[in-house]
Amino acid sequence: GTTTGERIKHQGEEIGTILEGEVILTINGQTYPLVAGQSYAINTGIPHSFSNTSAGICRIISAHTPTTF
Repeated sequence: GTTTGERIKHQGEEIGTILEGEVILTINGQTYPLVAGQSYAINTGIPHSFSNTSAGICRIISAHTPTTF
């Protein structure tokens, strides 16, 4: 597995859907295990991170506002 590392924080909102595998979304210290087919919507101004704790691949499609890249 892998992780986004330190909790990230930036202006805006993000929505996403887990396409394959599983991921743990951590927001402000609370963890949310998500699997393929599940979605999330978060305020990205709150510290958050994503971790793939499995040995398999995890694919997520997400959209952010405002654009952060």
